[in-house]
Amino acid sequence: MNTEERTRQREQELLMYAQQLREAKQQAEQLKAGVRQAWNAPETAYILEAVEKAAAELTREIESMETLAAHISEKAAQQRVQAELLQTDLLLADDGLF
Repeated sequence: MNTEERTRQREQELLMYAQQLREAKQQAEQLKAGVRQAWNAPETAYILEAVEKAAAELTREIESMETLAAHISEKAAQQRVQAELLQTDLLLADDGLF
């Protein structure tokens, strides 16, 4: 597996992780809605606050994974361009074109 394939694989893994986090967040939101419907007591407020904090943390993790995946793709593209430029420089330095 070459570097580009590993980069793509890593990016896909991060995006899958972000999707799993999105699903966990959705479940937390469903739990929150269920708790709201079930009770209207001080204990409910505490539970809702805890679930909201968990959902907020999941949102931050999702954003972090998506940012990291985008960063990996961007850096890989930059490295490919740099490698191509180095190859061109080597060819020109060795008079490889003529």
